[in-house]
Amino acid sequence: MSASTRTFCLGSDDTVYVLPHTQYQAMLGDPAAHPILRFANQSVRCAATVVEVQDGERIRADWISYFVMKFDGRGVLDREAHLRAFVDRNSEANQAIAGKASSMSEARRAVMNAAR
Repeated sequence: MSASTRTFCLGSDDTVYVLPHTQYQAMLGDPAAHPILRFANQSVRCAATVVEVQDGERIRADWISYFVMKFDGRGVLDREAHLRAFVDRNSEANQAIAGKASSMSEARRAVMNAAR
């Protein structure tokens, strides 16, 4: 059994685009060198997932995170805003998981809100 990462982005016309993991990583490393012109001047809703794979078949999604990526007029990712939001999301989720939530449903709600 293995795992595979998938990132999906929802365009302004509600078209779903698959963002290859290598492109996503390259874009985080050097956003200006890896613009996505179709997303210029947009805030793009995205979902990243880890998919469990067995014998070449997708079995289930083990993890899903929702986020928004902001792009400038040239289609360049605002990396600082993206990373700041990622840290904030995960901090809130970690607090919920660490027991600051009074119930599991409250923790789940906090995690879901952090993913938005």
